[in-house]
Amino acid sequence: FGDAAGACVLSKSEDPKKHYLQYQKLQAYGNLGHWLDLPAPGAKYPPMDGQSICKKNYTISMDGQKVFKKAVEVFCTSYKDAIQNTGINKNKLDWIVPHQANERILQQFCKITGFPIEKVICDIKNTGNTSAASIPLSFARWVEQNKIKRGQIVLMIAVGGGMTSGSLLIRY
Repeated sequence: FGDAAGACVLSKSEDPKKHYLQYQKLQAYGNLGHWLDLPAPGAKYPPMDGQSICKKNYTISMDGQKVFKKAVEVFCTSYKDAIQNTGINKNKLDWIVPHQANERILQQFCKITGFPIEKVICDIKNTGNTSAASIPLSFARWVEQNKIKRGQIVLMIAVGGGMTSGSLLIRY
């Protein structure tokens, strides 16, 4: 995992045709948290004299196959939910900016949904898996390169540790 951070400033607009948040959804799959987990990041087994009491309690564990399958399922569901709940024609969706964890997840998502891979921003070679920061890093890079333009509709989808997910559909 890389290290990075991202932020976005939102403001109110009186003009509904300008940039706006159209849809958002956050979910947690608590019963699946052990699939992608950092058991004790400091509270349960604090370090003593700079040494970890139990090294395994500070190590990320992941069941890769299960996480992969769940991530593909979440990407597909998030995409379909955003389209259905906003009434946006899928052909009007300009970009999907996903969490940059695994390119195979994105390829499988496109295969299942029929969404064109060339409209999915795959920037993992530049961002690495910077976890939650990969979406704002990729988004900012593509805006700077004038690929994402004002007025375009963008769907952001992430799946993360503890098995959580979030999606956000905006008109940039």
